Amino acid sequence: SPVKLFEYMAASKPVVTTHLPECVKYKSCLISDTHDDFLKNLATAAVAGGDSAYMAALANDAEKNSWAEKATSVYQLAGIRAVKS
Repeated sequence: SPVKLFEYMAASKPVVTTHLPECVKYKSCLISDTHDDFLKNLATAAVAGGDSAYMAALANDAEKNSWAEKATSVYQLAGIRAVKS
């Protein structure tokens, strides 16, 4: 998975990408199959800050991939109860 992807999400930055299998599962990723798609998605990303539904999807994807969520998942797999502050 592209590491910067989650950093961009956490910084509320739209993500424009080619059709990477790792990115397809995220609602906030603007997936581009062609050169024209990529250009269209860049234009969409430029105004995405004004789209509350897109920004909510971006925040949701960021939260689900935060270090806290990843640590909780590891604890659960190991059978350890995570302590939340």
